[in-house]
Amino acid sequence: MWHIVSDRIDYFKGQSPYSSKHPLYVSNIGKLNEFLDFLSPLDKWNIRPNDMLIKEKDEQISRLQSELEILLKKLADLEKYEVSVKPMIQDEHLPTFIDLLQQMKNLTLPNGRKLLVSDYESPYYKMVSKYFVYNGKDIPVNTARNYFVQKDPKDSMKGVKIPDDKKLFQIIPIKQD
Repeated sequence: MWHIVSDRIDYFKGQSPYSSKHPLYVSNIGKLNEFLDFLSPLDKWNIRPNDMLIKEKDEQISRLQSELEILLKKLADLEKYEVSVKPMIQDEHLPTFIDLLQQMKNLTLPNGRKLLVSDYESPYYKMVSKYFVYNGKDIPVNTARNYFVQKDPKDSMKGVKIPDDKKLFQIIPIKQD
């Protein structure tokens, strides 16, 4: 099919531009090119002429190489923030650490605005999961997420309430004179 359509396009291109039928030939070339464009996504076995395949694959390779360069730059930027050794939360005190984060999340500045502002809880539990270890293992995202459920833990199916015996610290603001 490809060869027939390509041959027809070549035939119309070879006709005299001074012929009275030239507008018809140009129209036919456009329609045949549209038909080839329609067939392109359907060609799963790459049976198109080699010159078309090579041109298409070269364009694809060029596009993918530019995407790869962009992604490598992004990766290099992200690697600046990676840590080689994560801080370890000691001896069954993950709830204690989470309690401190929740206290920090609720701190207000002297002007009445919150110290930390986030529309969602995800930055907190993702930070815990990504940058800290507990009992020598990475903290699963879902484990950290359970401590940051918006609802009261007694009302929700998921969620972990921090036991009072694990609330060892209290962040108290300094009184300004």
